[in-house]
Amino acid sequence: LMKKDKKEAIGWVIPLVFIFALYITLLKLMEENFRMEAIVCYSLLYFGVWALIPKKLNIPQLGIATTIFYFLAIKGSAMLFYDVIMEHLHTDMSFADLFWKYMMLGFILAATYVLLTLKKKENKIPFEIYDIFATIVVLVVGSCEIYWVMTQIGMESSYKIAMSIYWGIVSLFLVYYGLFKNIKHLRITGIVIFAITLLKIFFIDLSHLSTFAKAIVFVAMGVLLLVASFFYQKIAKEQALEEATEKEPSEIGNEK
Repeated sequence: LMKKDKKEAIGWVIPLVFIFALYITLLKLMEENFRMEAIVCYSLLYFGVWALIPKKLNIPQLGIATTIFYFLAIKGSAMLFYDVIMEHLHTDMSFADLFWKYMMLGFILAATYVLLTLKKKENKIPFEIYDIFATIVVLVVGSCEIYWVMTQIGMESSYKIAMSIYWGIVSLFLVYYGLFKNIKHLRITGIVIFAITLLKIFFIDLSHLSTFAKAIVFVAMGVLLLVASFFYQKIAKEQALEEATEKEPSEIGNEK
């Protein structure tokens, strides 16, 4: 058994070494001629392809390892996107800068979507990790973009409120989607994000706002709460109706 385990380990360790060595080699060639955003896009594309291949080759161990690489590539890309935002926060961006910034953002979001499709193919990593990780990535890159946009239009002082509204929308979507698809951990994640957003509003955002701005914030959050309550009750009733409909035929069969 030990010999068999060693052979299996060697069988997927060697491909991993090759994958990483090839990545580093190509990276060294690109560093001299390409800008950082292009290297990020290349990294996401490279590890995304390798994360999809093991399913075709039926190598589950390699699939787990390449998926972990993909997680790390997306995490690193999100952090570099934050660096790009902070570097150009108070400066005008050229057309090329804007092109590569949004190219980078598009690749990060596309990679996150591809990562979510992998959870259907690779069952060794819990589904919850994929969804929570994707949620964090969307929150981080979305918040960075909001901060940059608000600064560029001269409303830097209001970026915290805009960010809170964005977090509220994301949390509302998670709760709605979790209810619609009956995914418990998404509902819980959405509720947690919404609770954090409320705490952020009360203890951070409102302390620096005028009375009028506070009123707008309360109205916006009230609307979000009403919408969330409406969808929650609607979907809960639909699910209860479906369950009742499914039980009726079985009860009739038992009576017979």
